[in-house]
Amino acid sequence: MKLYFNPHSRAVIAKWMLDECGAAYE
Repeated sequence: MKLYFNPHSRAVIAKWMLDECGAAYE
């Protein structure tokens, strides 16, 4: 799991959340 500490990372956080959800269904 990678954590991105970026003040402009809303898109990155959204993608991470989607990836986490996808991984949960595998």
